Amino acid sequence: MSYDFLMKIAIIGNTCVGKSALTRRFSDNKFIPHFDATIGVDFTSIHVRVDSKIVKLQIWDTAGQENFAPIIRSYYRGVAGVLIVFDVGDKRTFDNLNFWLHELETNKDLNHPCPVIVVGHKIDKTHRAVSRDEAEEFAKLKGVTYMEASSKTGENVDGIFHEIVRKILTNIKDGFPVGTRLNPMNEANKRLELVKDVKDH
Repeated sequence: MSYDFLMKIAIIGNTCVGKSALTRRFSDNKFIPHFDATIGVDFTSIHVRVDSKIVKLQIWDTAGQENFAPIIRSYYRGVAGVLIVFDVGDKRTFDNLNFWLHELETNKDLNHPCPVIVVGHKIDKTHRAVSRDEAEEFAKLKGVTYMEASSKTGENVDGIFHEIVRKILTNIKDGFPVGTRLNPMNEANKRLELVKDVKDH
C-alpha cells in the first residue's frame, strides 16, 4: 500500500499496563485479555489515514520491566513520537511515569521536541486508583498531552494513535522530521516533477 510518510513511534510504560493490547486493538481491532510479557521490543507496522495523509506507522512496543530499560534505550533514538501508558487502576504505574519520562528525555535525539501522549489505559475498570483530574494535572505540569482509552471496549484507541500522528505531522511542518521519512517513491516523483518544470522553462 502506498503512503505519504513513514513514522516511528514507541509505546513505553510499566509491564501489564496494556501496551500490547493497545497496539493489537489499533492494528487488528481485536482485544486479547492476556499477553505474555514483552521481551525487549515487539514491532508492528500499520497504514492509517489522518487528515488526508496516508501514514505508515512503525509501532515499537517495548518491555515494561525496568531491568529491560538498558536494552530499549537505543530505541528512543530516531523516534518520531511516544505513547507512555499507565493503568488507571494501578497507582504504582502512574507514579512510575516520571521514570519513563526521564528515560525518554535522557535518551532521545538532542534538540528534538518529541511529541508525547500520556495514556490512561483500562478506563473500563469499575475502580480507578488515578482520577482523570490527577492525570491531567500531571500531564499539564510535564508539558505533555493526556488522553484515556480502553483496549477492551475500543474506546478512543484510534483517537490516541491519530492524535500522535497529527502531532508528528505538525513537527514535520515545523522542521523537526526526526523519526519520519517521505515515501521514497513520492520523493522520486517530486524530483522528476522538478526536472520537468526546469526543462519546461
